[in-house]
Amino acid sequence: MTSRNITTQTHYRDTMAKKGRYGQFIRGLFTIIDFLILNLTYWVLYLLHDEPDDFFTRQVWFMMNIAFAAGCSIYSNIHNRRVVFADRVVLTAMKSVVLFAIIFFAFLLFLDLNNIHALTFAEFFLIFFPLLSLWWLLSRQMLKLYRSRGFNFKRIIIVGDGVVGTRLLNEMIEDNGYGYRIMGLFDNSDHAHDMEYYKGSLADVDKFIAENLIDEMYCTLPDDEEGTVQKMIKIADNNAVEAVP
Repeated sequence: MTSRNITTQTHYRDTMAKKGRYGQFIRGLFTIIDFLILNLTYWVLYLLHDEPDDFFTRQVWFMMNIAFAAGCSIYSNIHNRRVVFADRVVLTAMKSVVLFAIIFFAFLLFLDLNNIHALTFAEFFLIFFPLLSLWWLLSRQMLKLYRSRGFNFKRIIIVGDGVVGTRLLNEMIEDNGYGYRIMGLFDNSDHAHDMEYYKGSLADVDKFIAENLIDEMYCTLPDDEEGTVQKMIKIADNNAVEAVP
């Protein structure tokens, strides 16, 4: 690697660090808010209940947070995913809450508390699930607004200008809230030369990535070009670029 390339990479990393310096904290920050909603639900339910119930004890509260942390470790990546439709967000929230409920219930059985009302348990989740889903949907819109203003972006290239590649390109252009900056389109076909983001053939991908430090490569080549797809993925791996086949 030449000194010029090293200088280019250093400048790019510095620029990215300044431009999106808060992006790496998004998942953690939003997960904290998930826990705030969890505990707010617990607190509100406590205020609404006058009868004695072992559900509102320090042991149960602690187990509740531990159980939710287990679900967050699996599903909190929803806060980092850029292209997720509303129905998928709600479905993921449902999966997270179901897993949380199973673990939480197992903990309650382990504690062997006799005075926990099943209705209280059900009420808790009937309140918590809609609130969590609403927050996740709202957080998606907040992130899109944040990214549409030029923050937390990713520089990407698209390899292949077929139907899938063209559709993907148009979707990214139409909605800048996804936070993608299209750096180039690569394909061997003749009609690709007329496309706005065309930067070269597949043979030019390696050099372009090395010179421009791309974050992600979207490989939309046909299934019958598996050998070429694997070659593109290898190029991405060699340059520390995330490949999305």
